Amino acid sequence: MAQHSSKIYEFFGFTPGETPPISRIFNGANGNANPPEDINPQRPDTPTTAGLTDGHAGIQNGHPTRANGTPKHPRLRTLPPDHRDLPPPLRSRFRALIQDFGPLWFTLPLSTATLSLHLRLLPSPFHFPSAPTLSLILITLTLVLFSLFTLLFLTRLAWFRRAAYDEISSAAGEDGLVLAAPSTSAGDAPPLMYGASGAGFLFLPCWPATWLLIVAYAVLDAAEAQVGRRQTAFVRFAVVGWWVGAAWMVGVLFCVLGWLLSSPRAGRRTPGGRFARPVALVVVTAGLATVGWVGGLLGLELGGGEAVGVGVLGPVVVFSFCAVGATAVMVVMVFAVLTHELVLVTGWPPPEQTSNMFFLVAPLGMGSVALLYLGAAVVKSVQIVGEGDRGEVPTAGAAESVDVVCVLLGLFLVGMAAFWLALSFMTVVFRLSRRELQWNPTLNGVVFPVASLGIAMAQFGDVFQSRFFGIVSCVLLGLASVLFIVHLLLTLVHIFKGELLVVREDRRLTARLNQTVKLS
Repeated sequence: MAQHSSKIYEFFGFTPGETPPISRIFNGANGNANPPEDINPQRPDTPTTAGLTDGHAGIQNGHPTRANGTPKHPRLRTLPPDHRDLPPPLRSRFRALIQDFGPLWFTLPLSTATLSLHLRLLPSPFHFPSAPTLSLILITLTLVLFSLFTLLFLTRLAWFRRAAYDEISSAAGEDGLVLAAPSTSAGDAPPLMYGASGAGFLFLPCWPATWLLIVAYAVLDAAEAQVGRRQTAFVRFAVVGWWVGAAWMVGVLFCVLGWLLSSPRAGRRTPGGRFARPVALVVVTAGLATVGWVGGLLGLELGGGEAVGVGVLGPVVVFSFCAVGATAVMVVMVFAVLTHELVLVTGWPPPEQTSNMFFLVAPLGMGSVALLYLGAAVVKSVQIVGEGDRGEVPTAGAAESVDVVCVLLGLFLVGMAAFWLALSFMTVVFRLSRRELQWNPTLNGVVFPVASLGIAMAQFGDVFQSRFFGIVSCVLLGLASVLFIVHLLLTLVHIFKGELLVVREDRRLTARLNQTVKLS
């Protein structure tokens, strides 16, 4: 019997003295019909040729090939067969823009809308002449960005369908919604690109939340407009838009909950994953609080008018109270879970998740604002229907008590928000002292929590007639504005450098090719 070649033995993982099973000789170590003819001594881990059955050729120069030896990917067929360092495949700019567009980008219009409302709701002693103009510019920018980003995101879902859903739902990987730490299977992919295209369900609630803030601005416009067709149009848009936004946010809530429940293993193995999973619930909870706030604003500013009577106001206020109640319960539970993780389990969050610390401030701030407006809306509804015990929402005797309870609970949430905001800045200082803080696109989402707490302080300033709350609100407005400008400039720099939003290198294909090489 002829002695088998030692290279064949080595390819199948046997020593020359062993007799390999016949089935593995015919089937190959990886299901291949024929073993490779040669192994590159400089790259022993990359086989040059591995013929596969049924028209599948195998791997050549680190890329899949057809049966005739030509590269399987059309953009690689024109390259020389002996080229060892192939550049990553390139896409058109339009395809790159659509394929990498994710829910993360809705943090930009969300930030501009929050700043616009903050400028408009400043306490009267702190109003400055240019505030209305700046507010109008920001809400106009919000409308443009929201419309454009909605079109891009829907185009991605329609174009890539299942692939887009898989990327959004599995963007977190095992590290759980970590934007700046992409999967290692992506090879040398730029972290910013994978983070911008992913971050999936974490930032999905920012989409309907932006819509709700646009509705809130319409409510304020309707309240200030003169009686006529213009006011009627604003009122109808506000009422219908609020119900659309509320249903939209509730649907997103159950999508996020379903995703969290269907992926129980994600995030259990790393400290980042254990910390990041509750953050996904925090963001959607902030969206629920926004539903409650806009509902309270609608009831307070437009309640009792011709278009918004008590029959329309009642369901809005009741549903808003339900949304704020769910927000308060969930945010207290998440507050306890995150405190337990930080103090007793993981310590400081990973550097790439520093921005996630700020997200818990958003539902606390928005929840407190919602309670203030809902309490005032209840009192106004009683004033509309009269002083009898036939109130449509509460009775007349209970209205004042409801208002007082809402103020006290609002103070409770604001205290928690202030504590967590201070802890978040401590995290930033700690990472800066160790030179571990790096910019990533999630930092664009920090503006919304800071500005929401500023709006809460502004409303408490009106309730208590206190200049202290007004001063704190102005300080938070300045801080949120600086954060927005800095992060916007850094985002534009990375976009113009080709590292964000429009990245022509198709790292998804490169990752699959690298994985194929490893499996071969």
